[in-house]
Amino acid sequence: MSPNKNHLNALIECLEIPSISSSPKHKLELEHCAKWLQSFCKEHQFEKCEIIKTNGHPIVYFKHGQNPNKPTVLIYGHYDVQPEDPVDLWNSPPFSPTIKNNFIYARGASDNKGQFMCHLLAIAELIKSNAELPVNIIGLIEGEEEIGSPNLAPFIKEHQDKLNADLVLISDTPMFAKEQPSICTSLRGLVYVKFTIKSAETDAHSGQHGGLAPNAIIDCAQLLSKLKNEAGIIQIPGLYDDVESLSNDKKNTLNELPYSKENYCKTLGLKSTYGEETNHPYERLWYRPSLDIHGIEGGFNGEGSKTVIPKECSAAFSIRLVANQKSEHVKEQVTQFLLDNCPAHCEITINHHHSAEPVSISENAFGIATAKKALNTVFKKAPVLHGEGGSIPVVETFQKELGLNSILVGLNFQDDNIHAPNERFCLTQFEKGVEFSKEFLLNIEKESNV
Repeated sequence: MSPNKNHLNALIECLEIPSISSSPKHKLELEHCAKWLQSFCKEHQFEKCEIIKTNGHPIVYFKHGQNPNKPTVLIYGHYDVQPEDPVDLWNSPPFSPTIKNNFIYARGASDNKGQFMCHLLAIAELIKSNAELPVNIIGLIEGEEEIGSPNLAPFIKEHQDKLNADLVLISDTPMFAKEQPSICTSLRGLVYVKFTIKSAETDAHSGQHGGLAPNAIIDCAQLLSKLKNEAGIIQIPGLYDDVESLSNDKKNTLNELPYSKENYCKTLGLKSTYGEETNHPYERLWYRPSLDIHGIEGGFNGEGSKTVIPKECSAAFSIRLVANQKSEHVKEQVTQFLLDNCPAHCEITINHHHSAEPVSISENAFGIATAKKALNTVFKKAPVLHGEGGSIPVVETFQKELGLNSILVGLNFQDDNIHAPNERFCLTQFEKGVEFSKEFLLNIEKESNV
């Protein structure tokens, strides 16, 4: 399927904007991206589109259709992107979209500009071809997802009157496999932690003080090594207490899904997988907690040499949570573990950054049946239901504050390098995403009338 020239031009324009939410120097670019989205909506005759200021980056809110007798679909996406670092590993400039072998390469191509643009382009085409749509549409495109959406939940709580809908449609997860359309019905939660260990008031010379003065990096590494054992089991007391065992039906469903350890390892360049070998790989990815260290900072890492004993060291790690675990309780468990295991001669400062709750969506939720039919129509193959190891904080917020389930239909491939150099999005998937969205929006009314 060749890309529609107008679709592709719109996507390229959006991808050219370096809307990096974690960097203060890109504040104006985020505002630029929000204004670009507003201009797109106005150009394609959406009935309403406004930019809503927050304490951080703005939210783009749009609306089309106000018929109380028709279902209302709330479409969510995020226009902010991850930093482009390390730039030298990109094969093309991250904010100069490049097309090669039917993929478009750019930061944000899959996460999430390419995916939410599928829905915006679908709405634009439906408005152009239909005097009145069979569905009401609300849109919420935020600029802070990559930093934990700190201002989105307060907005949703305060403006529930703007968000009266029957369901949420989100494309921000990967498709289960190439040529295999899918619908995600669970997300893991998240607790993100940073801590700093301080072992002295000043750095010291390793020749004059080595053997007597403690080394903060070693102290930090020893503390980190206690978080998991060699089998990959998290060692924080009580962490698994609230983890529910999978039902036999769920286990049977996992066994029916195709999995190749060899292909998985090849995709990531692994020699082998790691973790709880007694559990099915998909169970470990979707329904079991995981813990990963993301960075260690301290001492000297520049060119040349510097024989320093560092006075302090910082580290960051996160825990992915599963159904029935609560982020606040896990934060307490993590804090107690770090305090109990910090070396006696060190001071430790602990900061809990963003968090998200795990989410489960019923396989019979309103919208699932329509999504299945729409995917089958466009991809010519029945979709599978699956879980996802990542987190989308707003999905839990939509459930808790608005009572809405989210229909999670991923369109990008597992190996599209989101959050990494050479992020990409298949242009065939892009066009199929537009067609899926049109099919879904045109037919959701039929499910509401059943």
